[in-house]
Amino acid sequence: MSKKDQTLKDILDLILYENPATQEEIAEQLGITRRYVTKLLQPLVKDGTVK
Repeated sequence: MSKKDQTLKDILDLILYENPATQEEIAEQLGITRRYVTKLLQPLVKDGTVK
């Protein structure tokens, strides 16, 4: 699994199990930038997988 895929999996796990309110909270908990969180989630938001 690529690092990008692993990070996306970590983001989705965090969303599912800890229910953070913002992308900023996700970024802080994973130690990555909010911009990177947005980049990885954008396709999922567009297709309606993530709100």
